[in-house]
Amino acid sequence: MLDDFRYALRNLIKNRGYAVVIIITLALAIGGSTAVFSVVNGVLIRPLPYKSPDGLVMVWNRYGKLKESRAHVSPPDFMDRKRDSRTLESMAAIEESSLNLIGRGEPERIRTAKVSSSLFPLLGVSPSYGRNFTEEEDQPGKNSVVIVSHNLWKRRFGSESALIGKTLNLSGNQCEVIGIMPASFWFPTPDFDLWMPIAFTPEQLSNDNRGSEYLSMIARVKPGVSESQVHAEMNTIAARVLQRAPERAEFLTNAGWGAIVVPLRKSIIGDVEPALLVLMGAVSFLLSIGCANVANLILSRTGGREKEIAIRAVLGADRISLVRLLFVESLLLAIAGGMIGLLLAYWSTMLLPAIAPETLPRLSEIAIDGTVLTFSFVVSLLAGAMIGIVPAMRVSLFHPYQSLKLEGTSTPPKSIHRFRSILVILEIAMALVLATGAALLMKSFGRLISIDPGFQTRNRLTFTLALPPAQYQDESRTINFYQQLRHEIERLPGVQSAGANASLPIANHNWTATFSVQDKPIQPGEPAYGFEYRFVTPNYFRAMGMPFRSGRDFSDRDTTETTRVAIIDVNLANLFWPNQNPLGKRIAFGNSPRSARWREVVGIVGHVKNAGLKEEGGEQIYFPHSQIGELTMSFVIHATSDTTALIGLIRSRIKSLDPNLPIYQITTMDQILSGSIAQPRFTMLLFVLFATTALALSAVGIYGVLSYSVTQRRKEIGIRMALGAKRENILMMILRQSLLLACAGLITGTLASLALSRYLAGLLFKLEPVDPMIYAATAGIAMIVALLATSLPAKRAASIDPLFTLRGE
Repeated sequence: MLDDFRYALRNLIKNRGYAVVIIITLALAIGGSTAVFSVVNGVLIRPLPYKSPDGLVMVWNRYGKLKESRAHVSPPDFMDRKRDSRTLESMAAIEESSLNLIGRGEPERIRTAKVSSSLFPLLGVSPSYGRNFTEEEDQPGKNSVVIVSHNLWKRRFGSESALIGKTLNLSGNQCEVIGIMPASFWFPTPDFDLWMPIAFTPEQLSNDNRGSEYLSMIARVKPGVSESQVHAEMNTIAARVLQRAPERAEFLTNAGWGAIVVPLRKSIIGDVEPALLVLMGAVSFLLSIGCANVANLILSRTGGREKEIAIRAVLGADRISLVRLLFVESLLLAIAGGMIGLLLAYWSTMLLPAIAPETLPRLSEIAIDGTVLTFSFVVSLLAGAMIGIVPAMRVSLFHPYQSLKLEGTSTPPKSIHRFRSILVILEIAMALVLATGAALLMKSFGRLISIDPGFQTRNRLTFTLALPPAQYQDESRTINFYQQLRHEIERLPGVQSAGANASLPIANHNWTATFSVQDKPIQPGEPAYGFEYRFVTPNYFRAMGMPFRSGRDFSDRDTTETTRVAIIDVNLANLFWPNQNPLGKRIAFGNSPRSARWREVVGIVGHVKNAGLKEEGGEQIYFPHSQIGELTMSFVIHATSDTTALIGLIRSRIKSLDPNLPIYQITTMDQILSGSIAQPRFTMLLFVLFATTALALSAVGIYGVLSYSVTQRRKEIGIRMALGAKRENILMMILRQSLLLACAGLITGTLASLALSRYLAGLLFKLEPVDPMIYAATAGIAMIVALLATSLPAKRAASIDPLFTLRGE
């Protein structure tokens, strides 16, 4: 075996061009497979970094009959489940928020989470330094303690060892640091910097707070209890709310109230699993195409080594030794290709954060680890075995004495020719499947980006500002601050308009609530009206480029002392007042008209895609910030040219008003819109890359088969031309052979595409996976690629000199 390795290595060095082509082909195929598997492994396969993660579940409220309609949990809902559950071992509540970190440098907005003291023990983790929260600290007035992340400790405090015991100024509140988490820990997402006790107040736990749903609930299932049992129990506990809060019973019954239990892994991964599995299938096709291509190349070379193999056989080498020699050579090629492919995969993971969507979960855990290395090694061995089978088959049909007698001019058996043709047909078929998938994703993406979001994005800068409640308890102070800041920004050079929204479309959460509409009472048995809503300042619609259909904008004269007003979108106007003038109609928060604080409709604007381009969204209502006083607002600034130059000026204006306020989420509306479609764009680009590579490999495969065929048929072609065949006849003969292979591959690929199309259905936007135009276009492209690959062998066959060929024979 060692002699075989040494000989194979010398032989490949001698035939460097041949070896390089095969190694590069395998490197691309194995590298692509390894890179995609590293993503699948990091996101889907690798266990979550918690104790016994398979036993962790998220419990959500449910509205409607669909299990997927998840909603957050209110504090009394959480306490019901904590008190009454018999299937859950422990549970914790999480409230996601953000706070201003003041002192030790520039003010900074950090992601924070208020959590139950049971959270870290539930997850099976402890601080690297310091201690966990205690149950006593999970009480109002005793919760001024925090645990910081390793990243914040390192980034903001320079890994200061004496940080434990010191106090931090968090939005005006002094909190003591009691712990620092390990570098590997994250929850609920990797960008959280700090955790503090949630400390529910009696008011938060009362039945009056049932509708205040803002908590995430995580729990650990008792050993031996199934997910369906937990689900049934949670719905039983939820049903008791109808007796505990009879004033909400009708609303909850009409809304399809209940609970839903989802494994933590599924909650974190979200909806990316289908896309990743489809990509893994696509790259598996690419790997198969690469192996088929290499097999054809090796088969061609094996045919050219007949004399060498015949001499070895005559000198006493048995068939097993000959097969082993060729297998070793194939294995060396596969290992070399695998090593280079692994290097390509490593570089890909380094580039991944720059090209992958930020919404890709567990992005920081994608790496070349032991599992990925094992995968790459196994794939390389399998590739070596696959391409080693081909020369083994050739040797098994080999007749050494005949080969020596004919001095290498024997025609290979028809079975070998058929096998090579089948390989090419499969290459074309798999390439067509990838090309069809890529074309479908491209067309789907084109339809997605053509959707009108309802606002303009060009030359629009955004940033977010959050006022600390401790310093801005007076609502009038909050309103005056944002009014003054808006006027200051509008006076900056190059600013056309500026406005603010408590939740920007697409970028933030989609706010929804129940409402009452005057003169449109809810009929018995019907659910309450649910609309999307926003708090905005004057000039927000102008800054966003949203069209006004009728009425007026908000103004600074809309105060808490004047008539309460609202602006609605055209969808809500058409729903309740078709062919009427909605101006002057009245709406109110809540589903109780008797206690409603009515607001007068003063304007109508266009509909906006608040939840993303794929979602039509519900009807929308806007309220003036000058009558609400929301603390956190996101500004939109429409400038005449480049908006980045305004950032420094804006910072200085904010510092002049309040030096302790950080601005964050500085971006543009173009970037927000682009980020919302990053995931489908990422999937599409990878598919296009795989499809292009597959078509190129298919062209190489067709070229290899036809080129080898021309070499083997030189004598035949020479005789044909000597007997009067014209160049056109020879060209047509080679072309016919190519068309037969291409047509067989296209038919096979089309049937395979139709069979596999259902796996793409969930990734397409307003597009059926069976699109005749797409199938026809991709088949045409594949045929053109096949004809281009045919041109050189056909031209070479037609240029054969019959006299020279026959004289040589």
